[in-house]
Amino acid sequence: MLYVLKRHAELVEYVVSTMVVFSKGKMTYIFRDLIKSLYPSPLEYATIVNDFIHILFKNKEANAELLEQGLLDQWIELSVRQSDNDGKHSPEE
Repeated sequence: MLYVLKRHAELVEYVVSTMVVFSKGKMTYIFRDLIKSLYPSPLEYATIVNDFIHILFKNKEANAELLEQGLLDQWIELSVRQSDNDGKHSPEE
């Protein structure tokens, strides 16, 4: 499904909604572990999370699961770490 997004970014809402349906109870695995392995660069991962987050929080069930599993906190922590540019990150990151 993520490969579809690389070619058709305009389908992001449909792709994320479908991913939510198939990942019930395993959202942390899908949206943290699996996607992070496909986007190893912190910049790429943060970008894809940014593309997904507004769609995920429109869905009440996904919203609750993300909060319960602590995924939102992990994403915030990742963003804060990336924003603390200590000279190790490129300007884009």
